[in-house]
Amino acid sequence: FIWTIGFFYTLLIPKKWLYPTAWPIFFFFFLKACKIKVHFTGTIDLKSQANTIFIANHRSFADTFIITYLLRKPFTIAYTSWMTKNPFFNLVANKMALIPLAKKDLIQQKNGLKIIEKMLQKKYSLIYFPEGRFVFDKAIGQLQRGIAKIAKDSKCTVIPLAIYGSGIKQDFLFDNMLVNKDIYVDCGDPVKYSDFSDDDNFIKYLTESLSNKYQYLEKKYSN
Repeated sequence: FIWTIGFFYTLLIPKKWLYPTAWPIFFFFFLKACKIKVHFTGTIDLKSQANTIFIANHRSFADTFIITYLLRKPFTIAYTSWMTKNPFFNLVANKMALIPLAKKDLIQQKNGLKIIEKMLQKKYSLIYFPEGRFVFDKAIGQLQRGIAKIAKDSKCTVIPLAIYGSGIKQDFLFDNMLVNKDIYVDCGDPVKYSDFSDDDNFIKYLTESLSNKYQYLEKKYSN
């Protein structure tokens, strides 16, 4: 309803005007409708970050909105390609220059990674979920190697973001009745691929950074 009445017109506005104005307002209302209150506990000013790769753990469809609510500079998002089956989402995704990735289509993945690299060259930031799926049974799942290739080729700074509270056992948006949720986001230290000797060490560091931050948030806010 909010999209139809209040925000659909924003598809006609140049993208550069959307990031600091219309999108944050929409994300605020989306999160409010989902009964989500976001608490950012990190020491980095995410609103000032540009041309950065933001990686995060993934437990809910709301995770993307939680991150974008904290940003104000141009960004793109890598998302699973099956969502393109929804024509309305496809329209919005194209307007926002989002990038689909197909898990089982290697050619499409290769093309998608090329588009990501071009967007980063244009000084867009990237929101990326390196686990490649929802993970509920552990703090952080296995990170896929695509994040190492993106960081290596783009030479961009990577900021790990741990999200706690968006889905402990399952994606809460599938619950029959939404309840008020406090969701906490913390960030690890910014790094670049060049700080490491190879893919394995880079991925190991990101995994440990996300896991440590998530466990810190869980210990502090689980009650």
